[in-house]
Amino acid sequence: MAKRNRRNQARNAARRQQIAERSRQARINEAQRDYSTGRLPKLTFEALGHLTNRQLTQVAGRIADDYQNQQIGLALRDAERFEAQPTVRLTKYERELIRRPDITDAEILAAPAKRRKTMRQQQRRRRAAKKKAKRIQQYNAALMEDYTVGEVREMEMRGESPFEELGGRTVYETSRDYLLRSRANVLADPEFVRRNLRRGDVGRVELINQILTQAGTAGLKAGPTQLFGKTGRTPWNNQWDRTITQLDAFDSSVRRKFESLTQDQKSWLFSNTQFGRLVNNATDYIPGEHEWVLNSLGNSPSTQQQIADWLDEAARK
Repeated sequence: MAKRNRRNQARNAARRQQIAERSRQARINEAQRDYSTGRLPKLTFEALGHLTNRQLTQVAGRIADDYQNQQIGLALRDAERFEAQPTVRLTKYERELIRRPDITDAEILAAPAKRRKTMRQQQRRRRAAKKKAKRIQQYNAALMEDYTVGEVREMEMRGESPFEELGGRTVYETSRDYLLRSRANVLADPEFVRRNLRRGDVGRVELINQILTQAGTAGLKAGPTQLFGKTGRTPWNNQWDRTITQLDAFDSSVRRKFESLTQDQKSWLFSNTQFGRLVNNATDYIPGEHEWVLNSLGNSPSTQQQIADWLDEAARK
């Protein structure tokens, strides 16, 4: 029995030694890991606290680069042209139809029975083309002077909406957008990083807190997550969910068109056009019935047609 116990103790001691050696080697490998490329470490205070000064400097540089890229993306988005009205174009065939005379109901009734179906089809196509041409004229007449997305956003922040609507917002942006604009990218300053590392534990804590702050603003959690496209647009998932329920008040095809758009196309609608404002103004929420319904403005054919035109234009982006 004693001999067996000694063997078990020796075996357990050897196992503990192996585990300790593997742990020591893992700590060495972790301390030597290069975070200048590849995946970032878990962005928590505890995980960052285990990093060496060299690794903290690398992580800070990576966060600073992503933060700067997103700020540049917002600036590029602000420089884009704001679309006050949808862009609708006539096809060559539609221009040909407009030049043709209208077919009256009397002419259809006077025609042979075999010709009436074709004539009604031609009548609908010519009327639709002329109605579309008139809609284009109305859009062109309502066009305001060229504004960029940033100019419209700044005017609305000052209460100077170019759309005669006080207190409303045409250009949507998230709280993250606002923080990216207002917070300086301090991690991009190498002297800031070095100064905090030279201060010991207190400086490391301040640097880690700054890394976590900027990573949270940039939307980073456990690695370099690209939330912004090349034009600096972010997804507004909550706003899109609400818009989908609002579009239920319209024809079901309107909702399906919106849902079929990509994230960039939806972002363009809310960043560069009046689409969001138009949908909000056209629908009312009934708390008791928990649904959105069309108001008097929304029942207007021009409002529904304009929303459809916006969706068609977004699908072409």
